[in-house]
Amino acid sequence: MFDVALVGYGPCGALLANQLGLAGLSVLALEKDADIYPLPRAIHFDGEVMRVFQNAGLRGAVEAISRPGIKGMHFVNATGETLLIRGGTSLSGPHGCANNYYFHQPELEAVLREGARCFANVDVRLSHEVTALNERGDSVELTYRDAAGVEGMARARYVIGCDGARSMVRKHIGGGSVDLGLHQPWLVFDVILGDNAPALPDHTVQHCDPARPMTYCNVTGRRRRWEIMLMPGDDPQQLLQPATLWRLVSRWIQPEQAVVERAVIYTFHSVIAQKWRAGRLLIAGDAAHQTPPFLGQGMCAAVRDAARVLGYPYAVGDKVAKAMPPLIMGRDTPLYACLDKHPKFDDGYKMAADLRTMYDEDPDLRKVMDVAKGLEGLRRQDGIHAAAVVIT
Repeated sequence: MFDVALVGYGPCGALLANQLGLAGLSVLALEKDADIYPLPRAIHFDGEVMRVFQNAGLRGAVEAISRPGIKGMHFVNATGETLLIRGGTSLSGPHGCANNYYFHQPELEAVLREGARCFANVDVRLSHEVTALNERGDSVELTYRDAAGVEGMARARYVIGCDGARSMVRKHIGGGSVDLGLHQPWLVFDVILGDNAPALPDHTVQHCDPARPMTYCNVTGRRRRWEIMLMPGDDPQQLLQPATLWRLVSRWIQPEQAVVERAVIYTFHSVIAQKWRAGRLLIAGDAAHQTPPFLGQGMCAAVRDAARVLGYPYAVGDKVAKAMPPLIMGRDTPLYACLDKHPKFDDGYKMAADLRTMYDEDPDLRKVMDVAKGLEGLRRQDGIHAAAVVIT
């Protein structure tokens, strides 16, 4: 029997696999698709999410496939006049990193899945679709079907549904959803620029044109995105035709200057499930809530869910991690040497006075640090030890 079964292995499920694996729990991840979806979807996360990746030991790998968003956002009217600039900065924000990052989702998912492969206690099964859930007192029985149509069963003490907006785990939990009333169709148009492409803005642009609101994003490398609001009278199928797509962005680029990577119409929703847990069943990510992608908070919400699933708010673990002494001569101070003197780590001990006070005075922080001490020595990448990857 597994400690936790994950239904769905997108960004939320894969991050949970890393965190639960790091905590020493046995994990089964079941994903109905055979591979990562290859086209762009989410493109932004914020500094709080990078901190979550850091706590999972993956910051370096994530930084390698993303770029910091330091140029800000410009709001312009229909004639191109600048109305407002939300300035960017190259300085680190409150989470010890940039405030915003842009990325290509398939590359991020590959990093998360590679991280989970470090753990012998994480069993990932692709092309396995969960078809039924049955609670059995101290566990949940999962029935699944593989790519060959062969059925199997597994048991887990808890099941977390990371299975998206049409979540079968959420349906099993029941309770309905709260609809906050937003249902807007938008055209999402992703391109890869050619060598002959013109110079496009390196910042995000909000085109505040009442006749056709748009958002332009500089993603990574040569990837660019336009998000274009559908207006009354629009024919969705006509909008997806190449001639219409290029006409909509003809002010900035011509069809011979870029290749269409994806064009799709999404209806943005704002919905929250009324029940996120029932007995041994839980949900996270889009299974629990759907948010419009404005200001890039869609995937961020799913990552925050993953960071909280072990029972402590993200801020608890983040507080401990921030109180850890910095590198001294390129070397971490282990958590045990922050709490008790050790001849090899005298300087780190002196710098950890606040951490010891937190340990003595706050029962929740003490529990988190005691768990982290038990993981001491488990390394995920250079410069990050298990004590700093605090269970969040």
